[in-house]
Amino acid sequence: MIGGRIFLISVLGHLLGDFVLQTEKIAEQKSSSKKALLIHGGIITLVQVFLLSFYGILGIWVGLVSGFLHLGVDLLKTYISKGKLLSEFFLYIIDQFVHLLILLLVILIFLKNKDPWFLDIGYVKIIIGIILLTFVSTVTIKILIRDVQPKLKEAKLFYNYERLIDGGFSLILCGLIFLPIYYSIALSIFSFYFYQRIQKLYAYSIAIITLKYFCFLLISFIVNFYLMR
Repeated sequence: MIGGRIFLISVLGHLLGDFVLQTEKIAEQKSSSKKALLIHGGIITLVQVFLLSFYGILGIWVGLVSGFLHLGVDLLKTYISKGKLLSEFFLYIIDQFVHLLILLLVILIFLKNKDPWFLDIGYVKIIIGIILLTFVSTVTIKILIRDVQPKLKEAKLFYNYERLIDGGFSLILCGLIFLPIYYSIALSIFSFYFYQRIQKLYAYSIAIITLKYFCFLLISFIVNFYLMR
């Protein structure tokens, strides 16, 4: 795809700003605080401008435009979420889809004929894969279970060390896919037993623990397929 390599770099900027550098406090407050929303938008913009500034003035301009549009989408999301017409998870999926669609359109319009020279695209894919397995997967699944289990609706996004544990298991599951099938299945069963024992620390039901585990397993397969392409 024309501009696909640069699109990956722009996606990396989005993931860094929207997940890695977004604190839990900002994530919880940006729907009700314009200050938190502006801080988040500023972080997104700075990351995009930095990564795309290697393409000169045009790259900086694209970074500013994509950051401004990201802020606009998030602002629109806050108004939609107040109406409670959509579930939190469905709104989150639409939000991420729109962000990525905007990035693709901006890249195709302004930078479609450029090729990245400053980053090895293989390393970019690996970094994106790690972020997907850790930061993105943990946020996505946490939002999903807050919809599935209403009593967790007002709970904080993550309990103590929950994100670290879940991200670690996600990486382990992705690694198991590379093993021979018999070893992979055996270790997956063992890891599920170990995982559900740890998750009881967070007072989750066995149904929610199983949902979390198999969601991480699915994401691991998807990321593995993405990395192998």
